[in-house]
Amino acid sequence: MKFDNRKLNAAQSKRRVKSIPVRNEALKAFFVSEDGDDSQEAEPTIEVQNLTGLEMACVHHEVDAYQSKEHITNALFSNLAKDKIEAIQDIAGVIKQDAAGDSEPPRDFLRRVFLVHKGCCNPKFADQREVLKFAELFPTVFYDISNQILLLTGLGMDLGE
Repeated sequence: MKFDNRKLNAAQSKRRVKSIPVRNEALKAFFVSEDGDDSQEAEPTIEVQNLTGLEMACVHHEVDAYQSKEHITNALFSNLAKDKIEAIQDIAGVIKQDAAGDSEPPRDFLRRVFLVHKGCCNPKFADQREVLKFAELFPTVFYDISNQILLLTGLGMDLGE
């Protein structure tokens, strides 16, 4: 069977979006209605979307760039006190795995941080620090969100009927 490039070029698409009901009672407290009322009339949901090929490449690039930032700041500022190095790394966006700031997080975790930052529509995280805080407070929800983004991405764009 031959691939039809004309169909490919004519295809209309939109992102796949999925709403995930929030079951975690502690997480529900962070949701407010559109008018700012925090009464829980409607069930809160987290909304995620698929990523494009370019966005996936950006996620992989951000993981590599992150690891370069850490190595560069360590090399350039190795003669400074540890607290000053940590302050510089914090400004540069370097993530540490433990409270002592001694080890870098696994690549898979970093990849998921960047996936959630790009693929989560609601809540829309301002930056990776907000995603990290979310992952710290709600680790299983964080992993579920990243898995859902990957599943939607694997399905590709929604081509409609």
